Amino acid sequence: MTLVDDRPEDVEARAGARERLAILQFEADVDDDEPSRVALELLDGRGPSPLLARVLATRGRVLIVRDRPAGVDTLAEATRIAHRTGADAIAADALITLNLLGRRGVLPTDEVPSLAQALAGTTGPDGVSVRLRALRFQAAQLMEDGDLMGARAAADEGVELSSAAGLSWSSYGLDLRLMDAWILEATGEWDEALAKSLVAVYAPTEPGRVLATAAVGILVGRGDPEGESLLARLRGTGDGYSELQLDLREIDLRLLQRRPVDALAVVERCRRRLDSDGWVTERLLLTTRHAQALADLAETARRDGTDPEELIAHSASLVDEADARSVTPALAGAYGLSWLLRLRAESDRAAGTDTADQWAAVLAAARRAGRVPEQLYAGVRAARMFLQAGDRVRAADLLRTARKQALMLGASPVLSTIDEMVRRSRLRPGADQGVTASESPLTARESEVLGLVSTGLSNRQVGNALFISDKTASVHLSHIMSKLGATTRTEAVSIARQRGLLVD
Repeated sequence: MTLVDDRPEDVEARAGARERLAILQFEADVDDDEPSRVALELLDGRGPSPLLARVLATRGRVLIVRDRPAGVDTLAEATRIAHRTGADAIAADALITLNLLGRRGVLPTDEVPSLAQALAGTTGPDGVSVRLRALRFQAAQLMEDGDLMGARAAADEGVELSSAAGLSWSSYGLDLRLMDAWILEATGEWDEALAKSLVAVYAPTEPGRVLATAAVGILVGRGDPEGESLLARLRGTGDGYSELQLDLREIDLRLLQRRPVDALAVVERCRRRLDSDGWVTERLLLTTRHAQALADLAETARRDGTDPEELIAHSASLVDEADARSVTPALAGAYGLSWLLRLRAESDRAAGTDTADQWAAVLAAARRAGRVPEQLYAGVRAARMFLQAGDRVRAADLLRTARKQALMLGASPVLSTIDEMVRRSRLRPGADQGVTASESPLTARESEVLGLVSTGLSNRQVGNALFISDKTASVHLSHIMSKLGATTRTEAVSIARQRGLLVD
């Protein structure tokens, strides 16, 4: 900046430098109006140019936070000038921002450009960073719409492009890797998601560690004590989005630990982080977890003979809050609708009025969204309600599917819940599956890994045999040792043989 400022005659260089500073500050969540404003002032009176289009596109993004109408107008002007001057990548960048405003309900649907339009303008070498931005939001939007296959394709393309361009740890390169991990988590491919996200524990930048929050979620879901340790280790980066993701994961942890009061304390902290935002996906995820904690407390109150009226009223107010907000396109897809249904089911559970069919509807919505963990949660809830209603056949079918999903995920806490439900109700949902959840704590993949380890293969050799990386093989082995209470691979093999988990 100083070298450029020392050349007052070079107005374009000064404007370009301030535009770059403005975009860097914007992506780092630094609220500073001056760089983009000064950049635009420096170009006042000059004719249309790609630089002017770029400055206007950046100015529009900054203004959106402060003055939406002015921001939208500035972005539209940036698009017009970019098209006039042949700056397709800059036009695409402005189109992406307008698309995001549409997804948040700021612009009318018929005025919202598609990301496909933006991607069409990013084919040249100068469009790499803009293409990464477009692919990042395309992956997110396809996830929201329930098209996880399409989302995976967009994320994979973005990850490959960022790697080839040396931008893996850039803002959008990192976001695309996070999208990839989230998709794997959603589709139940937890081992691969864990292997990809754990590398970010040692990311070269503190914001880069947001990728490791996906690993926290999986470790928490598996009941692995390392989940809480990693959660604490990742705190304090100063990155607001990372802290928000960690808050959501910590709430899940406290709920699994049956500590709803502690979960609510995190909810309150997290709500303060979201106070300045609109009704975004994260707010819905938080509100539903809030309702879940209240429902857990209300059920406990009823069992203890105390009045849950205040808890019921609080939970109902969360639904009223959601109803009072318009459902934006971002939340109108399969994912948002599945969580809105779940929010209402949790609120009714707090009141003791939820039904088996209601939870079955939540399960069906989670299936449409392609989300295995959410299917597992709703399936167990529905099975519990069908048991209470006396429909043992429906309950057994649901628990059979839930067991398969829990085994695939390695979700030990839920497996324990299913086992307890089966024992209490004297059902046999796993009779046609051979080994039941209580007999083997290992997933199918972990059993494969352990079988190969028992023959003396190294992690690299195991990886080659199963077409996975040696790091992924090592992660599997760590989980095996943790589940079996072993401290070495040799001890893990010995314990597995004693328990009949290995066939020689």
